[in-house]
Amino acid sequence: MGPVMAGAGSLGARIGLQIGFTLLIILGNIFIFILAPILANSLERHYTFGGKELSVFSKMVGFQVFNTVVASSVYYFFEGDALTPVGRRHSWYVYGSGMVLNVLIGDTFIINLGIDLLQPGLLYARHVAAPAAHTQREMNQILSPKADIYLAFRLQLVTKLVVITLIYSSALPLCTLLTAAFMW
Repeated sequence: MGPVMAGAGSLGARIGLQIGFTLLIILGNIFIFILAPILANSLERHYTFGGKELSVFSKMVGFQVFNTVVASSVYYFFEGDALTPVGRRHSWYVYGSGMVLNVLIGDTFIINLGIDLLQPGLLYARHVAAPAAHTQREMNQILSPKADIYLAFRLQLVTKLVVITLIYSSALPLCTLLTAAFMW
């Protein structure tokens, strides 16, 4: 067990650390979701809309894969005794694999069901913002779909799941099932 988890004495503390690391990954991903389009619009010059989408896509995929791999590798590389590879492997399978599966499950179910199916922004616009509009033109503008870089967001999520599955599926065959569930 690595020094991070060795410092956590109880099972509850270890689960708390897992949840904490998962929340750090989510916050990092939200940060890049907000920052990448802002950078593409304000600092970069794109000759085509497709170039802007490609730039946003590349930043988001690269960061999210890096973020997930680094967070799950903490359990492998920071082992107390470097001479016992069995302990390293055990520590990673117990904690690092759980981190990878948390990310894949979150992307598969939370994003697909919670964000894309329910669409909280559209629900807010439909039930709160649109009824408060003073004119039909305002209401139409509030309810019109805004698909500025929607394709880049969807494609980066699919690419991230495929890359993470290719990296970890030999150790975690469940990754393949979760990615297949996402594609379905």
